[in-house]
Amino acid sequence: MVDRRRRTQQRQIEDSEDSEEEEQTRNRNANRSSPGKRRSRKPPTVLDGYGFEVTLTPLQQQELASCAQAAQEHIPKWSFVEQLKPYPGESRLKKLVRAGVPPLYRRQVWMQISGANALRTSKPATYFANMVAAESRSKSVRQIDLDLPRTFPGHEWLQSEEGQVSIRNVLVAFSLHNQRVGYCQGLNCVAAFLLLCTDQAEEDAFWLLVALTDRILYPNTHAPNLDGCHVEMRTLGQLIASKLPRLHHHLEALSCDVSVFSTDWFLCLFCTSLPSESAARVWDALFHEGAKVLFRVALALLQMHEALLLTKDNAGEVLMVIKESAAAMHNADLLMKTAFDKVGSMPMAKIDQIRAQESVEVDKMLKAREAARKKQELKERLAAEQRRRDEEAERRMEEGIPDTTPAEELAQAAAEKLKFGAQQVGRGLNLVAGKAMEAARKVKEAATAGAAGSSSPEGVGCQVQDGGNSGGVLDMGGHAGGEVAFSLIPQGSGQGLKYLKYI
Repeated sequence: MVDRRRRTQQRQIEDSEDSEEEEQTRNRNANRSSPGKRRSRKPPTVLDGYGFEVTLTPLQQQELASCAQAAQEHIPKWSFVEQLKPYPGESRLKKLVRAGVPPLYRRQVWMQISGANALRTSKPATYFANMVAAESRSKSVRQIDLDLPRTFPGHEWLQSEEGQVSIRNVLVAFSLHNQRVGYCQGLNCVAAFLLLCTDQAEEDAFWLLVALTDRILYPNTHAPNLDGCHVEMRTLGQLIASKLPRLHHHLEALSCDVSVFSTDWFLCLFCTSLPSESAARVWDALFHEGAKVLFRVALALLQMHEALLLTKDNAGEVLMVIKESAAAMHNADLLMKTAFDKVGSMPMAKIDQIRAQESVEVDKMLKAREAARKKQELKERLAAEQRRRDEEAERRMEEGIPDTTPAEELAQAAAEKLKFGAQQVGRGLNLVAGKAMEAARKVKEAATAGAAGSSSPEGVGCQVQDGGNSGGVLDMGGHAGGEVAFSLIPQGSGQGLKYLKYI
């Protein structure tokens, strides 16, 4: 794997040099064949070290080759990784990381400096495999599957069946591990880029994603309501006001909110904005120093292009300049040097103070949004009910049915319910009456038989429990002389509902 990485870097340098020489040769030939007429050609498209297609101008080819050469020269300084020796002290390690982790060591270094190794050893060895196998328990699978084809659509491996399965496994496992977050759009790109930087190792990519969300990024950055992301974007706005006041006032004058261009920066951590090696350099420092690196890089990008941004007179052009400038930032060395050497002091205590203030404002904003959403839902329901009433009134008019007021409709509904209840009571009484008649017949037969066997009967008396819904008993009082009285007596009442007698 190390040899493959080295060959990729060397080929990247050679390809850039060859492309530049070929371009110069073509230009010379074109000038000779067409004197006084310069032929324009599109810059060549090549694959970068992580498999992304990039179109490079001659200047960008030089910048990329220079950065690749510097990375090659840094490799001996990282020999402790390959030799499995202890990592250097914090000061020395910070300097090395800011200069860039060589791509062939990125997987091991990121796992160590991010705390992902510690997280991994705190769980059973089969933890990741168990999460992948428990896919049916994830509530995020449907949205994950929808987003897979949109994840770096131009990348050959990521769009292959193998790549799609790998991204899916990482995201499904994460959605079960962190059910508070589950899945958020943007995590698909983060997971995909982690796979590319870890030589497609799913479990390492999973634990690095866990380290990012659980340890490194501001809490709830990828929560369902994105409240953490809102706090970070508003914090960046405050830092722009402090570090780049002219640009801040210009953005305010254009009504250009910071969220317009920074949402992807905080959700995708620059991996969809910067060229791949530049994004990886940002992640080197992010894994080691934490989320404040994102603010430094954001401010560096804006500072480097502030003069151009100040010439734009609408938010759309501002957004276009920022996107194009970030996408063309192949000089990762210059970007990181600006971020750490030219942005200025940015104490973590100050960032936390701003975050605390903005968190209160974000909470108010989200509550106001929720109230507005509920109000809109109620408004839509009332409008739908009014449309239903209007359609019903129109139908009645067409069919010649007299119109009714809401009060009349309620009275009619109540009358129908009373009618239905009366019908149910009637059925119940009929049932009880039938049982009473049957009991009378049996008592008459018993009385006749008793009279034949005794010359002076005292009478016959019994009670039959009603098996219906009347909630009463049937009292049959025997009388001498062959007369029997029947009455259905509700429980708790002395009032009879029916009287039968026979002679």
